[in-house]
Amino acid sequence: MPEDLMVVCRSEDPAYGRTVPPVSTVSLGPEQAGTAAVDALVSLVEDPPHTPPPVVIGTRLEVRVSSMRRGRRDGA
Repeated sequence: MPEDLMVVCRSEDPAYGRTVPPVSTVSLGPEQAGTAAVDALVSLVEDPPHTPPPVVIGTRLEVRVSSMRRGRRDGA
């Protein structure tokens, strides 16, 4: 069954790269998201009828063995 499953975790922790097998992770940019949220809140408090513009936060996928098909793991 392990060959049938691929695993990806949402995390900022680099320790996932040292597990067996190394686990792929998705970073949702928590620092940027927090900053954008605070900026939007301040904007709403200072100008209540104003709607802050949408903010796009970049994400990052760190591909590791846990989300690779068997042929790619073996270098095929």
